[in-house]
Amino acid sequence: MRNSKKMHSEFTLSLLVIGVLVLFPGLLATTNAGASSLNVSGYHTVEANGCWLSGLGGTFGRSDLLPSTGNFQIDSVFQREGIALVNIFQVRPWGYFFNDSNGPNAYASPEVTNAAYGPDGTVVFGMTLLRGELARDLGYGFSVPAILAHEFTHIVQFKRHSSLNTMQRELQADYMAGWYMGRRGTWVLTDVRPAFQSFFEKGDYDFNNPSHHGTPQQRLAAISSGFVDASLPLDQVYRRSADFVAGRATSSRVDPTPRVRSSGDSSSDSNERTSASDRENKIQECMAGMPERCIDTCLHSYNLPYAVCKSQACRPEDPTNQRSWRRACERRSPSSR
Repeated sequence: MRNSKKMHSEFTLSLLVIGVLVLFPGLLATTNAGASSLNVSGYHTVEANGCWLSGLGGTFGRSDLLPSTGNFQIDSVFQREGIALVNIFQVRPWGYFFNDSNGPNAYASPEVTNAAYGPDGTVVFGMTLLRGELARDLGYGFSVPAILAHEFTHIVQFKRHSSLNTMQRELQADYMAGWYMGRRGTWVLTDVRPAFQSFFEKGDYDFNNPSHHGTPQQRLAAISSGFVDASLPLDQVYRRSADFVAGRATSSRVDPTPRVRSSGDSSSDSNERTSASDRENKIQECMAGMPERCIDTCLHSYNLPYAVCKSQACRPEDPTNQRSWRRACERRSPSSR
């Protein structure tokens, strides 16, 4: 009989396995080939060069870049996750691990370090971050694909020349990470709760820091809203996520096609106004109950403390919560048009 601990380890790692080698294609190399071309010193300047997962930022040099985790199974998991990330986000960055002993983090840069296999930029994943995320859910690592999706979104932003500010770009990346996790759940076992909790914990209240990534409740609202939109195609969810973080989000149930009618159709106008008024009343009733629903979900799905749920994650006065809750209530009260 095989050792039960070994079987458990292989099973937990296999939960992330989905395809073939794409992301981090140089992980199994014996040398750090290509790393010398990545000028990473000073990459704590998020606006100028790239984007960190956490607002803590940081710096690392060439010697900190690693082609492998040192664990063949984990390397293989990263490689196999890459096929979905590349296909879904339609970008091809080159990947490394790095020594993030100064603080757990991951990083995306538009700088190309391998034009043949990673023409769209570079993604770097911290070893300290990896160990912490694997410890979060007993080795299953369900938050790791979400973090990779967050960094892949930055690569998409670089290619599309995003005009969002720093915090908006980070929250959009959180939104798209949730979207990816929703899509991922259609082909492989996926538990989004560790990812949601991980992103919540990476929020901060350092509002005066130019690298501020958003509060815990803003990051949780973004990733959970993206998860709801998992059925949308890339281009559409990219636009919707940008609208969401910029405060322009509208319900996906609203029909954007203008209706043509005669100018004399006053009864139709009156009925439509009444219908719109009734719908708005239902939306407001729904929103009045959202804080309680949010706290219940926060407690039982994310296993967060009650005080954190009530005072941080589910504050009704938070604009991000208001937008997220309104979208949910709009879906429950679709327009009659």
